[in-house]
Amino acid sequence: MAHSDHKKLKPTKRTSASASASSRSSNARDEKKLLKHLKKQGASPARLEARQSLRQRLQALAAASSQAGSERAQQQSRGISSASTSAKASRGSRMHLPVFSISLKKILLGFIGIAAVGGLLFVLLMHVPIFRIESIDAPKTSHMTSEVIAKLANIPAGVTLLNASIDTIANNIKRNPWAEEVRITRVFPNKLRIEVKERTPAALVLMNSGDIAWYIGQDGTWIEPCKIAASKEQSAYDIALAQATKVGCLFVWQVPASVNPQAATKTTDPSVLEVLRYVKGFSKDFSKTIVSYAAASSESVSCVLSNGIEVSLGAAHDITTKEATIKQLIEQHPNQITFINVRVPSRPSYRKVGAESVDPGTGGRVVGGNPANGNPANGNPAGNPPGDNQAGDKPTNKSADKPADPKKPTDKPANKPSA
Repeated sequence: MAHSDHKKLKPTKRTSASASASSRSSNARDEKKLLKHLKKQGASPARLEARQSLRQRLQALAAASSQAGSERAQQQSRGISSASTSAKASRGSRMHLPVFSISLKKILLGFIGIAAVGGLLFVLLMHVPIFRIESIDAPKTSHMTSEVIAKLANIPAGVTLLNASIDTIANNIKRNPWAEEVRITRVFPNKLRIEVKERTPAALVLMNSGDIAWYIGQDGTWIEPCKIAASKEQSAYDIALAQATKVGCLFVWQVPASVNPQAATKTTDPSVLEVLRYVKGFSKDFSKTIVSYAAASSESVSCVLSNGIEVSLGAAHDITTKEATIKQLIEQHPNQITFINVRVPSRPSYRKVGAESVDPGTGGRVVGGNPANGNPANGNPAGNPPGDNQAGDKPTNKSADKPADPKKPTDKPANKPSA
């Protein structure tokens, strides 16, 4: 029976914890022996203290390593459940980043400081000698040489590219009436480029005095005068018309002598302004057929076409309708008309070649008489200037440009030409 009980007893397995404890106790005994031996050998207290400190650190490292190994073993034993738990914990965790708090006041102060430093730097650069303007590149134009442009710019000595007033320079150059636009470019380090776009003459205006004419731009700016030297062989009208044709602009005449143009100023004369409105209002194709305008007054503007037809336009309104009416009458009566009146485009009139009057019909009404009496028909040969009579007298303001009175019994209403 005792033998049976002896067989049932199983040897107790030595756990890792007990083994570790046994190992620690054995090490402690060995350490004590070593200390006693060192004391016998006469070791100093400092050496003994260092030995003990080293021993304690080694023990702490061993304990930490043992604990870490135990934790890893436990995690491996948990298997899939441990991995799932770790993933959930990871998803649920939040990353906390440092938060920087900067007040608006500090930001504004920073910007002000940067601007102040930049402004100070720019002020210093404005006076650096390397940027001082040493040369001007100014391409010449038709009426302005490079030297004239540079002189008009009037740039003071010592001015740099950074402190030069571009607007002032441009305005100085625009004192020349030919200069319509001025483009100025800084070319570093010390050059200024000036490009001038000239004003294109819209017309050459001949005053009633007959000895002076002025170029005028489309914007109504007087550009410069042109001397007209008439002779027995050539009238002022012929000379001025030839000059306008050479330049490539319109010719305007019969302008009152009271008009007093000043270079680089805009005209205020109503008759000239009415002509400019027609110039802008007519189509380009129709404008090419106009040779000259007569502008005795704002209400009595007329023009002569390249085919010799004189057209009484009146004041500058319903310009598109007047142009369409003129074209239609010329198309309906080719090479038969010498005069057209479209002062009132809804009631146009015309005069045929070699006729004192016209028969009533589509687009026409009875007209006739002497231009000196104020009727719209002039009775002039096609080659004579508007307002001249057949005897070749000098031009007069008492011409066919006076508006016809629709209430006169001699005028018969006519239908407007069909579109």
